Amino acid sequence: MAGRLVRGIACAATCALLGAAPASAATFDVTRTGDPVPNGCKHDGCTLREAVSAANAHPGPDAIVLRSGKTYDMQIAGAGEDANATGDFDITGPVTVRGSVRGTAATINGHSLDRIFDASARLVISDVSMRGATTQAVSGDEQGGAVRSSAPVVLKRVSMRGIQAPPLGLGAANGAVESTRGIRAIACRVTATDGDALKQEGSGGVIARNTVIRNSQYDGIFESGGGGVTVARSRIRGSGGDAVDEADGGDVSISEARIASGDNGGIVEFGLGSVDLEQVVITGVVNSGVAEFDAGDVAMGDSTIDTVGNSGVVEFSAGAVSVSGSGIVNTGNSGITEFGDGAVTVAKTTIAHTGNSGVNEFGSGRLAVRRVAISDAQNSGLIAFNGGGLVGSHVRVTGSGNSGVALFNPGVLSLRDSIVKGNAQEGVSAFGTALRLERTRILGNGNSGVENFSTEPSTIDRSTIAGNGSAATQGGGVLAKGAGLKVTRSTISGNRVGADGGGLFVGAPVSLVNDTIYGNRAVGNGGGIAVSGAPLRMNAVTVSRNVADSNSDASGTGGGVYLDSTSGSAAHVGNSLLALNRVNFNLAAGLDCATAGPSFDSLGHNLLTANGGSCPGFSAPGDIVRAQPRIGKLADNGGPTETVALRRGSPAIGHAGASAPGRDQRGHKRDPHPDAGAFER
Repeated sequence: MAGRLVRGIACAATCALLGAAPASAATFDVTRTGDPVPNGCKHDGCTLREAVSAANAHPGPDAIVLRSGKTYDMQIAGAGEDANATGDFDITGPVTVRGSVRGTAATINGHSLDRIFDASARLVISDVSMRGATTQAVSGDEQGGAVRSSAPVVLKRVSMRGIQAPPLGLGAANGAVESTRGIRAIACRVTATDGDALKQEGSGGVIARNTVIRNSQYDGIFESGGGGVTVARSRIRGSGGDAVDEADGGDVSISEARIASGDNGGIVEFGLGSVDLEQVVITGVVNSGVAEFDAGDVAMGDSTIDTVGNSGVVEFSAGAVSVSGSGIVNTGNSGITEFGDGAVTVAKTTIAHTGNSGVNEFGSGRLAVRRVAISDAQNSGLIAFNGGGLVGSHVRVTGSGNSGVALFNPGVLSLRDSIVKGNAQEGVSAFGTALRLERTRILGNGNSGVENFSTEPSTIDRSTIAGNGSAATQGGGVLAKGAGLKVTRSTISGNRVGADGGGLFVGAPVSLVNDTIYGNRAVGNGGGIAVSGAPLRMNAVTVSRNVADSNSDASGTGGGVYLDSTSGSAAHVGNSLLALNRVNFNLAAGLDCATAGPSFDSLGHNLLTANGGSCPGFSAPGDIVRAQPRIGKLADNGGPTETVALRRGSPAIGHAGASAPGRDQRGHKRDPHPDAGAFER
């Protein structure tokens, strides 16, 4: 039998005697490096072409062994022929082609005559280097610059360089290795191919482990049979197309991998398959890091996307997006974008320096973020449209070019234990069903700290809203519109506006309980609070050291609270402290409160430091005016928010009535004779 070493003959004979006829494996050692006209694989001489023909003729899953360190040359021209006589080596039976020493390659050089292998049976190649392989621009014969197969292909410790296959036109490419039944590449290197590196167009899928793919003219890995792509502990760099392109609904799983410097996207999935990334770095691609175009889900864990020309992660249809323990930075568009109805969940992740929003949910899916830091987005930090709602806890949103956090259309915007700071426009914008803020700090934003246009009553609890506002703003701390707002145990301080309502603009029903309104300033009316066309209810509230007419042009009044003449304007005030507020142009009137028409409705037990006739209505039982309230400055006196303490001897001590809350703003239990304002001494 052909070949220097053929094993398995005795087993075959024995099995035949027993009535069975299993195929036996044979091993063919290739001893000649040239490629003369074939003359049979003999014990004293066998070329690669002769070994392939011998293996094709033998029924078993055979092995062809090349001497490691040797170069085997293809020398017989004639592409398009399928009988192994000319051009590529035609494989028709299952075979393994391997170097003789594991880890040391034998080289096959095609000398640009044809591809290396054309297989119609399972082909395993190990410890082999392929060079000089190309296909000719002949219709039906362009595929697979190094290997073309209609059967599974397994590559182990294989290197390929400079493989050429003519493009198909219209942006489509052939592959260096191309199969219709699946490709498995283990510890391989594929470099400088002029098409896709690995291309699979059947049901087998692509698996690449410990593999390096560099400088493919088109995609690094292309799969169009729905078989999916799995990449582990590998690197794909410098692709002219996408690093990984799953074009027909297969799942994509990438782990412990690095994708870099591509001229299109990092990972693209066009069907119903999911994309799962774990410990992956994607950097320097021209388009998106991860793009899913149908209803498949995207999950990304412990991964990084850095310096991409479009979005970090984008889902164009109804699939869900989940990102955890990751970083998405320096993106040309949003960090994460969901255009369909799938939910977006982000946890323990940093998103920074994005060309659009940090996270953008355009569909009706829910946007949920937990322990996430978003900074320096050119648009909003977090934004959701169309009804799914936005829920965040332990979130930090800073430096956005628009709103920090925004919700439009039906859904609840809920933030807990979060910070929204230094954004160019509003800190939090709620145009949905309801707003819920709890233990959250809204600090130093360019317009209102909170603007609420929700269609159902909203709440702010144990939160700080400070240092917000602009020259064009109403309601520097809070702009309350919509269906109404209840604020409890919160502090609104140090906000600035060029219009009315330095701390709070009441354009919808507002209830304040155990709150501190301190040190806010308005160029117009209501340094602390401006009420326009809606009722305000205050119980155990401290309104102190706010300033109206802050630019001293005589355009505003009501340093603490101002009621305008709009129909519906009202203020129902009880157990509250209005102290040391002022109006810059006139220190004699309108200091703590003023009205353009309606009287205040006192519920009793209020303490003012100035009235002067500008606060009609404060004549209920327990209402007093004392010029020296003996109060401290805003400070950390315990509890979740800063408060204004009462000093010893303050007339506010023991001055509140029975309707005062049982605990103060800090959560401290009040005495049987409670104190006026938000602080219980």
